Amino acid sequence: VQRVPSISKIVQAQRENREPSPGTICSYETGSAFGAISIFVPSRTTRTTDTYWAARSKYFETYPGAARPIPSVGMDAWLAGGAALHVLVHHNDYFIVSAQMYPLPPGQAHELFVRCGELLTKIATAIIARL
Repeated sequence: VQRVPSISKIVQAQRENREPSPGTICSYETGSAFGAISIFVPSRTTRTTDTYWAARSKYFETYPGAARPIPSVGMDAWLAGGAALHVLVHHNDYFIVSAQMYPLPPGQAHELFVRCGELLTKIATAIIARL
């Protein structure tokens, strides 16, 4: 388990010729086909219901068919690209739990994405139960 910075924080640090800070994303190495499981909670200033719904709408419009709603998880949940689950817990509180699944074995991508969605849903449900 380790804290890792977001890609934008890494890019910003590179532009400023410095090392990035540890970051706010928790990354858990699984040693399995799912690689690392990451949990990201946006900063309080950007974590709003409006931001959640705007990101959801934009993703569904930009990548039709690449996202699907996940019922019965929080107030709302949707799976992006098969490997990132966005969860609205309640007003102005949401998080993202994702998996890194590369390289995907030939012919097994669909099955792994299905299993990944199931795993991320279980993790999100466990997180919500502890809030």
